[in-house]
Amino acid sequence: MSRKPSFESYPFLPPVNPGHVFAVFMSDFPLLIHRPEGGTETMVICLCADWCGTCRDYRTMLAGEAPRHAGTAFAWVDVEDDGELLGDLDIETFPTLLVTVKGQPRFFGPVLPGEETLRRLLRALHEPGRPPVQVDAEVASLAAHLNSLIGVQSLIKKLSIVVGVLVGLLVVAAVAAVFVDVDYFAAQIANFVATRYKRTLSFEGDLKLSIFPHVGVTLPVVRLSEPNQPEQEAASLTSAQVSVALLPLLKGDVQADTVTIDGLKAKVVRQADGSMSIDDLLGAQDAPAQEQPAEPEAATKIPAFHVNGVTLANARVVFDDRQAGQTYTLERLNVETGPLANVIETPVSLSLGFGATSPEARGDFNMKGQLKIDLEQGRYGLRDFSAGLKGAIDTLQVQQFALKLKGFSFDPQGPVIDLNDLALDAQGRMGADSFRGTVAAPKLAIASDKASGDTVQAKVSPGDKEWLSAVLTLAGVGGTADDLKVNSSGWMRS
Repeated sequence: MSRKPSFESYPFLPPVNPGHVFAVFMSDFPLLIHRPEGGTETMVICLCADWCGTCRDYRTMLAGEAPRHAGTAFAWVDVEDDGELLGDLDIETFPTLLVTVKGQPRFFGPVLPGEETLRRLLRALHEPGRPPVQVDAEVASLAAHLNSLIGVQSLIKKLSIVVGVLVGLLVVAAVAAVFVDVDYFAAQIANFVATRYKRTLSFEGDLKLSIFPHVGVTLPVVRLSEPNQPEQEAASLTSAQVSVALLPLLKGDVQADTVTIDGLKAKVVRQADGSMSIDDLLGAQDAPAQEQPAEPEAATKIPAFHVNGVTLANARVVFDDRQAGQTYTLERLNVETGPLANVIETPVSLSLGFGATSPEARGDFNMKGQLKIDLEQGRYGLRDFSAGLKGAIDTLQVQQFALKLKGFSFDPQGPVIDLNDLALDAQGRMGADSFRGTVAAPKLAIASDKASGDTVQAKVSPGDKEWLSAVLTLAGVGGTADDLKVNSSGWMRS
């Protein structure tokens, strides 16, 4: 049985409350089991619960079966942990599948576990001329909601690849410029882009080159068009600069100065059929027609690198999701980091303005702290972290959302999750009603064989009326990562 949401559900975000707004940006749900290399036409969403042994076995089966189905993504929604996504929809039988093709529901209902049952179902749903099924409004809303949410996750991962490619191209350009006339090199890049991608790449000014002791290149204004539409701009930047130390580079050691990108602007469009306007840049159009299960890759050592920092200033990114009828905007996007390396602790900061349509949303978000990285051991963490959000989403006004965290770490070798001194304070209005909520979590440690934690207290009150408040106390956490045990109590003061 799914939980009922505490606030009204909106189609472009999970149910809105001050804590959940921030969780959308920081979490990765629904759990994406598999995304195909090419475009995604079919989405198989399993609605289950982690406490159910049959569900856990079915999730394992889906992970093994998924690569056999070209163009099909598989996702898992826990009806308990992510129950707010379901709104008033109740799931009583496990496993239950929701299957969409090109964003339209084709199947919704319980199924018998097993690979062959799943294969027969997907074959039947792809028969020529098979129309969408008629489903309740709650199911149609859930299908659109999850397709949109998973599409945004896909966009974030695709954009991270594009940014990585752009930074890589800057480094390659810096090295190659030593041996090739820089203006000739720019012309060759533009010609390659025109031939390979049918896009127009233009440099409005001269590239500037430095050679020793650092090989570097500074880009002028650069513009990239949409395919076969030279007048339609897809991306641009005002300037960019990168340089690497020459002598260490000859030994295979990348030591770069601060990478600076200013005035980046980009627009990404997802069409009604699910295709993306950047699919050609990511090679999606060249993907094989039939995917085969991937062979396990041998572990490879991450090359040593050191970058003095990354600065992204005044960027603007627009995602026009025509499949879901939504538009998302990130503007005034600024990112600044300290040195980056295989193993390092470095300061990071981010600030941005965000907007969305249907319902209208607009606000500002910022965060800063110390980022811990250990790529060799797969360890990551935060220290002295803080984040803040202000804005409005339809009738919800977030006047203050402040999160502070003294420490957080993820370590696959030790306690998987270790959290210290979390404090959250949220204030705002829902329509004409004001509210305030606070959460304090001094300590929480979760490992595969043990879980422990200090008392966690959450309090919600209407505005400044402290005399009328609801308090939830979690007296302690125990058990294991697979079987958490929480002692809780609650009371209302009036």
